[in-house]
Amino acid sequence: MDIRLLKYISCPYDDSQEWDLSTNPEDSSIKEVICRKCKRVYPCIDGILSIMPDNFYKDTGSVSKLKRIEQKVRDEGAENYLKWFGPYTHDLEYELLLKKICPHKNESLLDVGCGIGRITVPLGYRFREIVAVDYSMGSLLLLRKKLEEEQIHSVLLLQADATMLPLKEAVFDKAVSSQVITFIPTKEQRLLVQGKIHRSLKAGAVFVFTVFNNHLYRQWKYRKGIRGVFAKEGTHPDLGFYYFNYSFTELKKELLCLPYKGLEMYGVCNFPREKLIDKAIKGAIKVAYILDRLLSQTFISAYFGDLILVKVVKRF
Repeated sequence: MDIRLLKYISCPYDDSQEWDLSTNPEDSSIKEVICRKCKRVYPCIDGILSIMPDNFYKDTGSVSKLKRIEQKVRDEGAENYLKWFGPYTHDLEYELLLKKICPHKNESLLDVGCGIGRITVPLGYRFREIVAVDYSMGSLLLLRKKLEEEQIHSVLLLQADATMLPLKEAVFDKAVSSQVITFIPTKEQRLLVQGKIHRSLKAGAVFVFTVFNNHLYRQWKYRKGIRGVFAKEGTHPDLGFYYFNYSFTELKKELLCLPYKGLEMYGVCNFPREKLIDKAIKGAIKVAYILDRLLSQTFISAYFGDLILVKVVKRF
């Protein structure tokens, strides 16, 4: 862990930004980070700083239980996570995200819900420093390995709950979040996550994120009783974690709760995802890819895009 990147971190309980460090006597690596104000001790596990809520594993509430279910699924399935995405879905999302985030080598980036680094790793070459957050330690350990292989050293890996992001106020130039807010249980919790991200951004900072769209094809599959994540909200039929499918209108209303400007919304992956997810982008699939990219710029994508991609700018 690069201790210089602690400049982005604050204690989620008292907002203290002063830390004491405990090191391992064998190799002088960071063992623990201690808040000077409240004296809470946060472990550093294999180079990954863990600042999880005190009661995350003890709270018996329904929201906490759903979070722990997802965390377990992500931990156990980290090795296979990329199989959930094919080049078609990933490339369309990443291409538009990259275009809207406009990376710069002198800027800092917050990546909320980074997982195993599907977005983090390619952006690691394009930003000065990145703080990558997830509450799946299994995913973060795989990401750390990838970053080492790619020799990307300017990323702070942080295990944390997105509703209690331990981040300083107004420190990031950009923020991204790929298909994360859509898995946060309850509207109140989703608004809380968006508020925490907003707080960490500088004035004029850009935030780009994606969520699931409650598009017409998804609604049709739900009415037909097809098995999958097709209800407006619910739990995954096989994996058991929560999901929420937004409409363009309700997502726009949520964003109006925060002082953003320049709202842009796009539907991404406008053709049936299961037909294209594992296909190489060549031949007829290449034609579909180009057409899909064009459709994302039209009103049609609000009704057919599997994902909603949003870009906003913090006012102040």
